[in-house]
Amino acid sequence: MSKTIWRFKLIEKETDNEKIPLKWIDCNTYDELKQVNLVVDGRETQDTHLSICAVGNEIMFDSDDELYRIKKVISQNGLLETNIDITCFKVQ
Repeated sequence: MSKTIWRFKLIEKETDNEKIPLKWIDCNTYDELKQVNLVVDGRETQDTHLSICAVGNEIMFDSDDELYRIKKVISQNGLLETNIDITCFKVQ
């Protein structure tokens, strides 16, 4: 059975070097994506899970009070697991 890992790379500013993130947040199961919330017009919505992980969306994590905008989403399919790398920058 194949496994999917979602990895959020959080960077300070959109122009910062993406190789130096503030932190990483990994979701190793689909249900762990519940910690990511879509934000629309400054308010968190009820939307969760992978469908909110689109370029341009603003998200917030349960463990963090900062607002992030998704800059890039890359999927890498492997034999035993799929990695989805989501690069986000802090909204000032």
